[in-house]
Amino acid sequence: MRRSATALLVLVCSLLVAACGDSGSGSTTGTVPTGRVGAASTSCTPPRVSGLTVLGVTAVGISCDTANAGTLEVIKTNRYTGYTCKQTISGRNVRVNCVSNADAAQSFSASWAVS
Repeated sequence: MRRSATALLVLVCSLLVAACGDSGSGSTTGTVPTGRVGAASTSCTPPRVSGLTVLGVTAVGISCDTANAGTLEVIKTNRYTGYTCKQTISGRNVRVNCVSNADAAQSFSASWAVS
């Protein structure tokens, strides 16, 4: 009885591998709806602002100059034209994440602390 159970298990496993493919044999490609997987993020040198400590700025799909300009505008006006921004305030710390209205693959995030 043990030999038949082992043989059945080997048969089932080999059928599964044949049907699904061996995960270690080659690569698989897929199509992403936008045609791209996503841009890498870039850590930017944060701008200097009197009365605040900008802790960090990160750009995705845009330049650090654009991300820093957006950060400064959000600090001044709580918005950045052409982007939808979400702020999170915790005590003296503020975090913001802004995504381009025209291209969701373009965004920046920043955090700062009020002195």
